[in-house]
Amino acid sequence: VALTLLLYISIRTGWRPRRTIKFCSWGAQEPGMIGSNEWVEEHERALSTKGITYINIDVSVAGTYVLILQGSPLFETVITETVKNIEDPHLNKSDGKRQTVYERLVEVSNSSDGRIPFGSLGLVRSDYASFYQFVGVPSLDMYYLGEGIYPVYHSVHDTYKWLQGLVDTDFSYHLTTTQVAARALMSTVDSIVLPLDVRQYAKSLRKSFKNLNDTYGMELRQNNITLHYIDTAIIRFNNASVKFHEEVRKAIKSKNEIEHRDLNDRMVNVEKSFIYSLGLPNQKFNRHVIFAPAFNNNYASTHFPGIFDLMFPSNKTEEDWGEIRRHISIVFKSIMSAAETLNEDAK
Repeated sequence: VALTLLLYISIRTGWRPRRTIKFCSWGAQEPGMIGSNEWVEEHERALSTKGITYINIDVSVAGTYVLILQGSPLFETVITETVKNIEDPHLNKSDGKRQTVYERLVEVSNSSDGRIPFGSLGLVRSDYASFYQFVGVPSLDMYYLGEGIYPVYHSVHDTYKWLQGLVDTDFSYHLTTTQVAARALMSTVDSIVLPLDVRQYAKSLRKSFKNLNDTYGMELRQNNITLHYIDTAIIRFNNASVKFHEEVRKAIKSKNEIEHRDLNDRMVNVEKSFIYSLGLPNQKFNRHVIFAPAFNNNYASTHFPGIFDLMFPSNKTEEDWGEIRRHISIVFKSIMSAAETLNEDAK
């Protein structure tokens, strides 16, 4: 609400966003997130062609320990830079001054390389699911979490009185969440060239592939199935992402609006390249071939979900192995499509 009011005041003073902003308040979340799912289905065509980003704030504050950030790998660089400039309610142990959100994340995670924890959106536990896993809109989710579980979640005790009295007494954590969301929103709304980083997607694909190969590589090879083509596609995507980033760096200095529009379209279409229209095996509503929940557990995030789900049964038939081969080819084609999207020839 505060963010909506802030933007309203800005518009009254003459500011206009470069891109359209929609604020949505979803209903019927508990019975299968009906509100957001139905809205996405109704506007699927528009979201598939014009949707740029979706920022999700569901719980907002479920504790006061650390800010949880998760989303499309495209967001990792911009959100890292964003939290470097926002104060966290926690104090620095050395000098007693306020930490930045970035410093707090590095401290809590014991990060040695300066990278902050940034999770994937492979779960179906909030309204980002249909945007990200059904139509491929790059999405971001954030909330403050306590050291333990959120004890009153989904109970009659989850009230404003409990929140203000025992969790966020001065609403400083709500303020910080709002500031992070506002900065992330403004960076995507007002930037001439979107601040999304396709190189982070290449890193994420490489990490996901290593996990897949370590887990099922031997069993696949024993059944004459290779992951070589997916590996090759990831290498090609990585090379394309490096070239594309250099193209973006040069274009930012130019005033060619057509070139800017082309770069933005190609950037956003990377995520949409990973949407398989017929859906994942046994999960027709989840269509993202890289990040989605496990079939047997919607609260367990899986990378290359279709392959992992198909490999899960211990006694697989010839028909099962045929389905595995088919889905591996779908993943390969999706990654190749994403790589081609980044190429200059895709203009």
